[in-house]
Amino acid sequence: MCLIILYGFVCLVMKTNQDKQQKEDKMKQEKMKEIHNKRYLDSSYKEVKFDNQNNLQFFLSEKEIKGKIWIVGKCFTNKSFNHRWFYRFKNMEQFNKQCFETIENNTSRIESKNKYKEERTKPHTLKVGDILYCSWGYDQTQVDYFRVKSILGKRKIKIVGLGTSLKSDGIHDKATPSDEVGNHWTSDSKGGFGNTLMKYANSNNSVKISSFAYAYKWDGQAKYSTDPMGGH
Repeated sequence: MCLIILYGFVCLVMKTNQDKQQKEDKMKQEKMKEIHNKRYLDSSYKEVKFDNQNNLQFFLSEKEIKGKIWIVGKCFTNKSFNHRWFYRFKNMEQFNKQCFETIENNTSRIESKNKYKEERTKPHTLKVGDILYCSWGYDQTQVDYFRVKSILGKRKIKIVGLGTSLKSDGIHDKATPSDEVGNHWTSDSKGGFGNTLMKYANSNNSVKISSFAYAYKWDGQAKYSTDPMGGH
């Protein structure tokens, strides 16, 4: 009796899994059909696969139009609707060459992106007390300084704004940090709190202050700053 019940349970589980798989396959087919329609891929297009194509998809159409064979290829990134390229080729050799070049360029881009991401996630070597400088500006060069106040995690740090001492030679200003606390970036209007900012340090010890300004570890040398009376 127990064996019969167990057999019935196993059959039920197998049928449930089979129904689930069929449902998933149907949904996948419908999704791919939707993608194909939005990509304007008619029934003449067949997918062509290559080694190491990663996230790329290639489609080839060969039609006879007015006695001539038209070889048309399209390349997409997985699940994207917009083609990466859409060309007509003289022969299959040209099509394959275009695909191989696309794969090579794409692989190189992915490797560069992964390397950049790996470098970005490496730990910084900043310490409490280190001074950072930020040189920024369009028509004038401004210099601001910060001091690392605390290390809060692998990348997260707290920096405090410092004042800037300027020494002029009559044409240029040389900027160095002063003992004064607070600057333009650490004001309350800029998101500062008690003249401090929470930031993330990169592996090269740089810190993004804003979309157009980065701070770097100071080497102890005075930095060029535009004389307010001189400009550029």
